[in-house]
Amino acid sequence: MQKSTFTTPIGQALWEVHAQKYPDGLLTTEEAAGISRNTKAYLETLRSRGGGPEYLKIGSRCFYVLVPYIRWIESRMETHR
Repeated sequence: MQKSTFTTPIGQALWEVHAQKYPDGLLTTEEAAGISRNTKAYLETLRSRGGGPEYLKIGSRCFYVLVPYIRWIESRMETHR
């Protein structure tokens, strides 16, 4: 898997942990939910309503690509003012 850089320490840490675990870069819905600590149902709802992370559909199965998924997590980060 290619080396990647992220804009936040959280994104970089997620990459360092999960890049080795998923060398092909494809995540099932269950795996993606575990990384972001969401439920599988939450990601399925986002897929049907829109506004969620990009996904790839192969046959009847949906996969998330690791780099864009981590970038989606980064985009959801908020700071207190």
